[in-house]
Amino acid sequence: MLNRDKSTGRFISTDGCGRSQAERAIIAVRRRRVAKLYPERTPTEIGAELGWAKPTIDKDVAWLVEHGLVERQRPGPRRKYPEPEERKCAGCDRRFTPPSWAPDQRFHSIPCARANQTTDRVREVARRLKTEQRRRADAQIARLNEAGYLTSRQLAAERKVNEATVSQWIARGLLTAERCMIEGEPHQLIAREERDRFNREEWPRIVERMGPGYPANWGRLPRERWSGRKNRELAAAKGKKVGRRSDLDSAEVEEARELRARDWSNERIARHLTRLRSGPPGVSRHQIQRALGPRRKLRETPRP
Repeated sequence: MLNRDKSTGRFISTDGCGRSQAERAIIAVRRRRVAKLYPERTPTEIGAELGWAKPTIDKDVAWLVEHGLVERQRPGPRRKYPEPEERKCAGCDRRFTPPSWAPDQRFHSIPCARANQTTDRVREVARRLKTEQRRRADAQIARLNEAGYLTSRQLAAERKVNEATVSQWIARGLLTAERCMIEGEPHQLIAREERDRFNREEWPRIVERMGPGYPANWGRLPRERWSGRKNRELAAAKGKKVGRRSDLDSAEVEEARELRARDWSNERIARHLTRLRSGPPGVSRHQIQRALGPRRKLRETPRP
């Protein structure tokens, strides 16, 4: 039975926590061994090797970290490879640090490795193989065309739209297509009978739904592609000229010049002329600038 000091309440002949001198010697030896094994092993592995429970090893590690004898390691298993050091790229002399799973990496990126490791012969063979692949694909597409099928890319070129637009028509059920792989590339095949039905039934509805104006998210190239087709088809259907005018008439130029003299902006002049027109298309600020030239900046009056 251990006795306590009446003044302090601590155990007599111990370290104050109930540990005898022999027990403290065992703990000191165990902590020294833990300090040697901890940087390379986990507390579970250390406990299995020394014959102690993991919570006991965790307490020893916490004591060693508190006294600055070891550095706290991240939880989980230890790294298989040491941390790589910064090095110079073998291709462009750029400084980089490789990842831990590739300690022998010599180039900082894949494009740099390809540019410095690929020989001219390899490039020539790759180019020849790619050319042969495209030739085989073109020959297979030609055979499909003779059999009465078109690809979505060919239909997009015929309708002067993007290939993604044809894919949207197929997804919405306006077109029926079959999916196939041609030399490793996905394609959508459309029968000529289905193409004729689409041109006869669906395409006039699309043209009518688009109307004489342009969608707000269209850029210059889609507008030019669409206006070249729409001017032919809608003009015959509605009996009038549609599409954006390329130039302003003389009356509009005089009106725009007078408004420019009143220090109106090109956007404001374009909106004003658009309201004066009986119908579409409207006037853009670019047309105003082409007709009148760039605006001249007013000279600032120097302050006295």
